[in-house]
Amino acid sequence: MSLSLSRREKILLLVMVVIVGFAAYYYWLYQPLVEETQALELEKNRLGRQLFIEMAMAQRVPEMRELYDSVRHIEREIDFLNLTAEDFLELIQEISKNSNAELVAFFPNETADHLRLNITMIGNYEDIYRFLSGLKRLASQIDVNYLNMRVDGEKLKMDMRLTRQNHEGYRYEEGGEPL
Repeated sequence: MSLSLSRREKILLLVMVVIVGFAAYYYWLYQPLVEETQALELEKNRLGRQLFIEMAMAQRVPEMRELYDSVRHIEREIDFLNLTAEDFLELIQEISKNSNAELVAFFPNETADHLRLNITMIGNYEDIYRFLSGLKRLASQIDVNYLNMRVDGEKLKMDMRLTRQNHEGYRYEEGGEPL
């Protein structure tokens, strides 16, 4: 069997090999690259949208910080509204420790509508003054019903009664006003 091909057949065979080569290149190399490029384009667009959203949020951070700082005191006041007798004792002990005044006695009396605390402290004048200054952060929540100071040896002894109204028992109508 001899393979002598005419010039025309050789050209057609060469054209066919070139066409098959281009088809193979297209299906096995070019098309997967195009699909991967499209997938990467979609991912790029998604990340671009996400970046735009996050940049907009980042620009609002100072505004949000100001808003948070403006309402942070409300959170502290709400926390004070929910203090139990034990929480008050911990707070009074913390204030006492920071002032170097000695907390000698703490007698809580909790009812449905109020919390009454009888406290006895011993310390020098500066200690008692620092303790009373520490109570300033509770000023909107408590009433001082009784305060007595007397000299006891070289120290100052202070008896005081604090009252806090309980807000848990309030019922609210839809507008938010107490009934």
